[in-house]
This record gives sequence, C-alpha cells and structure tokens, in this order.
Amino acid sequence: MQTVHLASTNPHKLAEFQRLVGRYFRLQPSSFPSSYHPWKEDGLSFMDNAIKKAVLYSLGCSGWVLADDSGLSVAALGGEPGVYSARYAGSQATDADNRRLLLDRLANTPEEGRTAAFHCALAVACQGKLMAIAEASCPGTITHLPRGAKGFGYDPIFLPHGASSTFAEMAPEEKDDHSHRARAVARLLASLPAEAWS
Repeated sequence: MQTVHLASTNPHKLAEFQRLVGRYFRLQPSSFPSSYHPWKEDGLSFMDNAIKKAVLYSLGCSGWVLADDSGLSVAALGGEPGVYSARYAGSQATDADNRRLLLDRLANTPEEGRTAAFHCALAVACQGKLMAIAEASCPGTITHLPRGAKGFGYDPIFLPHGASSTFAEMAPEEKDDHSHRARAVARLLASLPAEAWS
C-alpha cells in the first residue's frame, strides 16, 4: 500500500482525508520541518494553490504528496471569501471570526440570494512532478445562524442542497455523502496513474 504525505497541518482535514482515502493509502500526516514552508498561497484559484503546495512539498520529502486547497464562495458577495476562506477576517482569524464576518456581510441578503458553494481542489505530486489533479464542488445556501457542533470552518452555516442539516449537524459519514472533498477524492482516485497503487 502506497504511503502518501498530506501537505496540511489542519487536524480536521487530516481526519476527513483519513476517512476518505484510508482504504487505499497509508496517509502520513505532514512531517516536514517547521521551517519548511517554501510556498505562499497566492494563487488565483484553489487549483493553483493545491498544485503549488503539492509540487513544492514533494521536493522536501520522498514519496507521494497530497495537497488540498478548498473554501467557500458566496454568489451575493461576488465569490467571496474564495481562496481567502481560511483568512477571510484576517491572517489570525478563527473559524468563528470568519463565519461572523460572512454572516454580517449577508445580514440584509434575502433567502433566495444566499446561494453558495464549497469547492475543493486536490493535487498529487512526487519529487517535484505533478501526478494528478481533481476538483469538485458542493452547492448550497448560507444559513442565518450557525447550526451544529461538528465539522469545522464554515460547516455550521452551510446547508447543502437537498439536505435539511448543515455540515456541522451531520455525522461524518453523512457529510461525506455530500461534501466537495469527498467528491474531489473520488475523482482523484479515478485519475491516479497505475504506480499509485503499487
């Protein structure tokens, strides 16, 4: 079974990826030196950032590297927060800070205008060579108040289309049935070259 390094220090993302790819790979949490941060997430798209992170991280380790960049876009805000989702309210913002700012900016937006989508871009690289990419989205709406204590990020205010629960109200397996990350992982697994399974 192939070992894959996850280019993330986010424990919530690690837990999701463990669920999603654990049957196929040995997922190795990021073990790079704390000083090894050769990239800036300055891409214009989620995929730009995922590719850059995967390729540059793969130069600092042996084996395969999986990188993710994901976030939320809200139509009424012109696509914000987009690639700035994790730092929407500032570089030191907490998840709660980001949610609060988003809800404040949507305060006068009627129900029909609160459409949004979660996006996930994935890239796999090995020794500086890009091996595969995939991306997917999950459409939904933004609630008026946070709901639920599970999940992370914008999960408490995101209601996926066709569901009655926010991501933060769903059990992990139920979230995987809807989520952008689960859909992107499925596409990535289908596109990986044969040597990924050796």
